Amino acid sequence: MTPLAPHPNDPGPSTRPSQVGAKVGEAARAHGAGWQGHLERLRILPGQGRALGVYRAGDSAEMEAIVKSLPLDPWMTTELAPHPSDPTTTST
Repeated sequence: MTPLAPHPNDPGPSTRPSQVGAKVGEAARAHGAGWQGHLERLRILPGQGRALGVYRAGDSAEMEAIVKSLPLDPWMTTELAPHPSDPTTTST
């Protein structure tokens, strides 16, 4: 992944929520998700600002709601995928 250079059309700091405040909220939200049984594992990956979270949800709608509830959601790129060893999936 290559970080993007600033662009003249990028919104200024005054037009977006504070990422610093969001990071504090993110830590609290991750802790809460763990206690609720949604967050199974959270790992920091090599590279700046990369993490891998393993979540548990009843269905894809619940998982999307969990991700959207995260304070850093406006700045995140997420990829939701079932685990390849998920016993509820069938292989042909």
